Amino acid sequence: MKIKKFPQSCVLMTIGKTKLLIDPGNRKFDDSYIPEWKTADAILVTHKHGDDCHDIVIEKLGLPIYSTKEVQSQFPNLKINVVKPGDTLKIGEANILVTQAVHGFCPPMRESGAEVFGGVGYIIDDGKTKVYVTGDTLCFNNDYVVDILIAPCSGNCVTMDPLGCALFTKMVKAKKLIVVHNDFYDLPDNAEKVLKEQGIDYIIPGLCDTLDL
Repeated sequence: MKIKKFPQSCVLMTIGKTKLLIDPGNRKFDDSYIPEWKTADAILVTHKHGDDCHDIVIEKLGLPIYSTKEVQSQFPNLKINVVKPGDTLKIGEANILVTQAVHGFCPPMRESGAEVFGGVGYIIDDGKTKVYVTGDTLCFNNDYVVDILIAPCSGNCVTMDPLGCALFTKMVKAKKLIVVHNDFYDLPDNAEKVLKEQGIDYIIPGLCDTLDL
């Protein structure tokens, strides 16, 4: 497996000959991404926020889209294959489990209608390695077991903070953490200190970095 990191939480994951584009959003988006995004076999979206779902660009890509009923309601222009936690998908060489996610809340969401009630994550399995893309989530109790975790730790009321992310990484038994969601919201100043103190093997990829998993 390989991933290429795009702004905020977007990654293009390569599993053999299969490519999955996950959470292509509008924060720091650049038109130069489109040719590479078009090479994907499918798009996975975790929730309805624009930094994870750039609906105008997604519509133009013309690829199969998998996401929640809430995202379908938010973006009726998109033809979405609706999924929910517990569902399984087979896309090319990737076996995918749809997971729970618990998006945090902050008061401005109430006035703007941005509160998320139906976020999900995805565990992607190539038969050798399980990679868990959490989406924007707080810590929650689960029994998932994976090899690699791709998760935010920026806090800001809506995602795990560094300590929560470290403990979540241990809970799902991930051997490595890849930190995302930090191209618009900076990581807390203590993020790397906390991850190191908790003994987490982590990577904070730069924009358009490619990682072998």
